[in-house]
Amino acid sequence: MLYVILYFLPELLNNDQAKMREIVDKHFPDNWVITYYLGFMVDLSLAWDRYKAAKNALANTIGISNIQEIYQRNLSQMETCFQELANYLTEVF
Repeated sequence: MLYVILYFLPELLNNDQAKMREIVDKHFPDNWVITYYLGFMVDLSLAWDRYKAAKNALANTIGISNIQEIYQRNLSQMETCFQELANYLTEVF
């Protein structure tokens, strides 16, 4: 919903660096491809490319170091998930 609402405030997307940085850090720190309606997805790095403040705020979250950190966190969570799942799955003959 926030994604749609921001289009009604183009001056915020274009000019307000501080507010856009706060919005991106709070709501889009690890998910810059979002669903905005049943099955419709948007890549914020492409959608906000023409808005200066939004583009700069998003650039901080889609940096290589941040992506690597998110990847490592998700990888460790998946390993834990697989271990817990193995406890529930048994093969019975």
